[in-house]
Amino acid sequence: MNASDVVLEFRNVTKCFKLYRTHRTLFRLARAFWQRETLAQDLLALAGVNFQLRKGEKTALLGLNGSGKTTFLRTACGILQPTSGEVLRRETFFPLFNYHLGLMLDLSVMDNIFLLGAFHGLVAKDVEKKLELILNFCELDPYLSLPVKHLSAGQMARLGFGVFMHAGHDFLIFDESTSFGDIIFQHKAAAYFDGLFKDSSKTVLMTSHDLGSLARHCRRAVWLERGKVRLEGEAALVVEEYSRCYR
Repeated sequence: MNASDVVLEFRNVTKCFKLYRTHRTLFRLARAFWQRETLAQDLLALAGVNFQLRKGEKTALLGLNGSGKTTFLRTACGILQPTSGEVLRRETFFPLFNYHLGLMLDLSVMDNIFLLGAFHGLVAKDVEKKLELILNFCELDPYLSLPVKHLSAGQMARLGFGVFMHAGHDFLIFDESTSFGDIIFQHKAAAYFDGLFKDSSKTVLMTSHDLGSLARHCRRAVWLERGKVRLEGEAALVVEEYSRCYR
């Protein structure tokens, strides 16, 4: 593969947050200034990370809570900007961090399907062509005229995920689990992921605490520890070493 195959690249990326010891108010800031008191300390979420993701790769992020996985994904998406270093994106991609994102609670299920479709770059005709597939997947046919606010949390998640998975994105980013809904829906979601990870045209970057799923679906893995890359390589080997370390 050549350089043109790289769709995402981190070049010595560092992300630092300010961790305040107390709630910030104008009074406290002024008092800290005059008394030369330090109200905050730096929290290093990513520390000099170098990373490349090539078109068609399926890559997993491993790490304990607080290791920098979500910061990594949000920086990759452009939600967060690096404190230093550079992030290069050479392909349009869509993240899925929150299954309720984009839902308008007072609108009907049907209206939200078209709204979410537009959010994912689909015009009305595209949504109409995929409508039957989306409805069959979400299992929300009896509720098409119902305002979304009356759905259960699981039904809302199914609606958001159903539109997302039928939008046809080629570069996908997932954060954490998709284990919402009942067992029937989980089987549908599992079948979707099986097909997604077998499709060589799809590029996937994901994180989860389900190590078996990561080892099964991804060929490559990156282990983050305290914002640094501890190990990178074949997913099965990285997962095995990660499991052995915390056994």
